[in-house]
Amino acid sequence: MTLTVDDILSAPDDDLRAAIRAICTDDNKVRDRLATYLHKVQNPAAKLAPKKSKNAPKVDPSGIFLCGQCEKTFLEPDNHETACTYHTGECEVNEEAWQDMYTEADPDYDNPEMRKSFPKGFQFECCGEIGDHPGCKTGKHK
Repeated sequence: MTLTVDDILSAPDDDLRAAIRAICTDDNKVRDRLATYLHKVQNPAAKLAPKKSKNAPKVDPSGIFLCGQCEKTFLEPDNHETACTYHTGECEVNEEAWQDMYTEADPDYDNPEMRKSFPKGFQFECCGEIGDHPGCKTGKHK
């Protein structure tokens, strides 16, 4: 059975973790290489060069880029016209969504934890979609 990169990327997270665990248990070289890439992905600011312009990708010597639009890592051979999904506007608090749950006396709800837990409380100004919407525009990573 031959899988494409798209097949692998669309596999459920639990299946991917199980496969990675099995491969890394069997092969220390693969485990070390994965650990190196994972460190770079999780700590891009420490490993990547500064941006040249607002949306220019950051690059490290291994060829891993960090997109200035979607903030995901990518390899140049995988970059194509629909590789990047992003928003052109900011994700703002949707006051209407919060009005029945919170009053003025409640603590600030505009924080990363609330954005992740309650995406319906946030809305992209470019398209009106809720906070966990992947993007309203597609294009190449930049």
